[in-house]
Amino acid sequence: MVWIRDHLGGFAGLHAVMLDLTVLGETATLVLVLVMLGAAGLLLAVGTRRLAAILCAQAALGMLVVQGVKALADRARPDAVEH
Repeated sequence: MVWIRDHLGGFAGLHAVMLDLTVLGETATLVLVLVMLGAAGLLLAVGTRRLAAILCAQAALGMLVVQGVKALADRARPDAVEH
């Protein structure tokens, strides 16, 4: 958000847009995990255990990368609800 403000000049509704994206991230994460588990289950059902294992490993690696970047950025998340 700071980069956008500094490089693009920002706009009046930027804070509200970023808060909306923060809330959507929680739902999107849940949906993606459920889709990944469904796909892995389908791969297991058709007998392609190796592909199911690769899919799960890639998902786990992706989550580790995201958490690592969050740790490197080390900033507080904005409140989704104004107090």
